[in-house]
Parts: sequence; structure tokens; C-alpha cells
Amino acid sequence: MPEKESHAVIEGSSPPAVFVSSRNYPRLAIGPMVPELHGDTSLLDEPERWLGKSFEEILSYRKMLVRGLVNVNRKEVIEPNEKIVRLHELLISSRPVDSILKLSKPPTVKVSLSEFVPPLGPYGEMVELRIFPSNSDRRIEKVYYDIDMKAEEAIFYLYTQNSSVNTIQKVLSLGMIGLKSKRKIIPTRWSITAVDEIIGRKLIEMIKDYETIDSYRVYSFEIYRNKYVAILIPSKWKFEWIEAWFPSTLWNQDSNGPYIEGDYEGYSGRKDYARVGGCYYSVRLAIAEHLLHERRQAGALILREVYPGFFARIGVWNVRESVRTMMKGKYSSHETFEDALLNAMSYLKIRLEEWSKISKIIRQEMLQTKLNGG
Repeated sequence: MPEKESHAVIEGSSPPAVFVSSRNYPRLAIGPMVPELHGDTSLLDEPERWLGKSFEEILSYRKMLVRGLVNVNRKEVIEPNEKIVRLHELLISSRPVDSILKLSKPPTVKVSLSEFVPPLGPYGEMVELRIFPSNSDRRIEKVYYDIDMKAEEAIFYLYTQNSSVNTIQKVLSLGMIGLKSKRKIIPTRWSITAVDEIIGRKLIEMIKDYETIDSYRVYSFEIYRNKYVAILIPSKWKFEWIEAWFPSTLWNQDSNGPYIEGDYEGYSGRKDYARVGGCYYSVRLAIAEHLLHERRQAGALILREVYPGFFARIGVWNVRESVRTMMKGKYSSHETFEDALLNAMSYLKIRLEEWSKISKIIRQEMLQTKLNGG
């Protein structure tokens, strides 16, 4: 008797979604993510719409998406094989794509959590992918076929055409933009930080042409056992992001007190990678977006306290969307930095003395006050 076929077939509408693993780089495992669900599945892979959803809801979205994985070399995209072409067609689609994903065996049921990328659900070795594309997203189609457009130009073009940051990250990761000879597939986690960094940097160059805000402002926002506070300063652009992890949190499970770290850039920006990682660039992007919307320039000090019980690693989208939401809210206006700082501290548990040890902006502004006779 012939052996029973062990293939698993997943049929449903991909959001559309793809994932590129960083394991075993430069060999990469790439593939689509397909739920056993038809219709509008876009919410399953749109972090911009998740803020305020419970961790359980977010995990339920991601558990539905089955990843098919196939090994490729990062430069195979220059002359893509059929499987890569199918994935490109998937991402060019303007809405969820009916797909048939065949795996070599039933998927491994496992949820993977990361501080960089959204949670990942079941996975298996991809044997075949069939898709039935919808209408093309003309914005993605334009940059995909323009093999003379540099990757940074393509990223910013898509952003200015209202493509979501999440969409742009996927397009970059799958090697769909840039000069023909330089296109390559990169891990999803790398593409997330790259897109945040590139868009943020370009927005900052634009806001430098504007007048500064005319008062000190304090914003605050709390969600998922995280407190965010922002102080905007009437000065030329400078930026600082500081996060404090209390004991019994993801990055501080043993300490007797909060673990605080941060990073800073002045008017001319930075050339090295921020020590605090991808969140720095996600927050910088959110602040630059807000200032560009106002057509104003400012210095920005953003503080985050992470409270006990926060262990969920659900990706940097959480920080980006939290700060975006905070900056759309109301703020208090102050005449002096001292008044703004006092107000900011009223939202936080850590004392000013501790923040001052880390914050370059606090020390700069306090010194300037003394020099001015305050």
C-alpha cells in the first residue's frame, strides 16, 4: 500500500503577511503567514490597530497565522525563484489574498514572543504556495518595478503615500525595493528598526526648517503597565529616550530597584546605533511625526516606566503606537523647564534625582537655567 500523504494544507486569506527569520543568517527562512479563515483578515497583521487590545486578543490574532518557511539566501531576490515571486505578489496585493499553503507535515504549534516583532504562531516547512491575488497596491507596485530607485527613497515615498509603517517594513524585508543589484532579503526584526530609523531621520530634517514651539509641554499616557511621559522643549531639535524597568519586569527580574537606561542625540543626529535598541527609533519617529504635523521644531525628552507584571514581549510596535497616541492627546503648557519637569515627575514613581543621573537633557536645561540667572 502507498504511504499516506503527511502534507498539511492551510487554506485562507493572508492579511497579506510574510515573515523572515534572522536565525542562521545569511541563510534565511522566509514564508507567508496564512490563517484558516477567509475574508478580511487584515487585523491579524496590522499592529497599528492593536493598541488597547488585551494581550490575549493579540496572541489570538497571531495564533491564527500559520507560517510556511523555506530556506533562501539573502541575495536570491536579485534573480528570484518562483516561491519568492509568489511572496512578492502576495505583498503587492491591496487587500487580503486567498491562499493555499502546503506544508511538509502538520505545523508545529508554538507561540514565539519577541521584543522586536509581533508574536509568531504555528509554523512548518513550506512545500508549495498558491495565491489568488486581489487588486495591486499601486504604491508598492511603483517602487517594486522601479529598479533605479534607492531603498531609502522608496521607503520614504511609500510613507508619504500613506502606506503603513508595518507594510513598508514587510516590503523592505522581502527585498522588494532598492537598486536592482543591491536588493536583498533581510530579517523582519532588522527591517522594523531600519524603517523606523530612515523615516524618523528624514522627518527630522524636515522639521529643522520650522520655528520652535513657544512653551514647555508635558504629555502623559499609560497602558499595559507602562507609563510614558514626554517633555517638549522650545529649542532646536534634540532627543532623548529613557526607560526604567522596575523589578519583576521583562528586563529586570532580579534587581532590588529600577534598571534605568537611555540614549540621546543632538541637533546633528547620531551615527552609531542607539544602546537602548529599536524602541529608540520607534519613539523618535512618533515624536518627529507629531512635530511635522504641527510644523514646529522642539527638543524632546521621553521617559518610560515599566511596572511589575509586564512580561509580554509583543514587539516595538507597542512603544511606537503608545507614543503616537500620547502625542495626539492633551498636554499641559509651562513657562519654565523647572515647572514642566515638576509636572512630569508628578506622573512618575522614580524620583527626579534618579532620572537626572541618566538624562543629558535634564542636566543641559538645568544648567542653562542657572546660566540665565534662574
